[in-house]
Amino acid sequence: GGHFFFAPGVAWILHFIAVAGVIFTGIAARDAGGVLLHLPAWMLLWLIPANAVSVVLHEMGHGLATKAAGRKVTGAGIGWYWFGPVAFVDTSDMWLADRWARIKVGFAGPYVNLVLGGLAGMAAHFGPDMWRIAALELAVVNYGIFLINLNPLLAYDGYHILVDLTDRPGLRRHALGWTSRNLFRAVREPQLLKDGALELAYGLGTLCYVGLMSALCLVVSRVVLEARLETV
Repeated sequence: GGHFFFAPGVAWILHFIAVAGVIFTGIAARDAGGVLLHLPAWMLLWLIPANAVSVVLHEMGHGLATKAAGRKVTGAGIGWYWFGPVAFVDTSDMWLADRWARIKVGFAGPYVNLVLGGLAGMAAHFGPDMWRIAALELAVVNYGIFLINLNPLLAYDGYHILVDLTDRPGLRRHALGWTSRNLFRAVREPQLLKDGALELAYGLGTLCYVGLMSALCLVVSRVVLEARLETV
């Protein structure tokens, strides 16, 4: 299984949906902008099942790509990462394949969300008004999953793709260790900076990202808390 989605004709259709869907999503969001600003809170509940289904299909994308590469999916399950639950499929058998096949499998999950977002965007643009908002929410959810998963500073698909592209297993651990040991020395030693450019860039990027997200959480928490106190 999985070969069907990689057949040339099917692949081109999916590529078209992925690209055109972004355009139609933008048009639909512009047309529905006024409605989105006054969206009832209860309509956001649709995001819970939408997110769950999108995550499951994301993992199916990894699984189908693994099967298409001639490898086995040895398991699946759910776990916890940062602030929420995550689903996963065990594609460890792909370590026996070449790195470009692994990159293809790594990108397959986010690509599923890109296509789902495109389909939802098209539905929001061409479909009846009664489901425009729900379709737009589904598009936003899938584009969000796509972007988050390709963020190489988190241990998601983007990170594993970067590891394969650079051929640096354990990049996160090595980069953080290198940065903590050599950050100040690298400023004085150009050769050390040149040799460890990737580790330094990734290590500093990760530290800045964690700091930024922590600060953002504190700001949002404070705003929400102040808003609630004002209503008491």
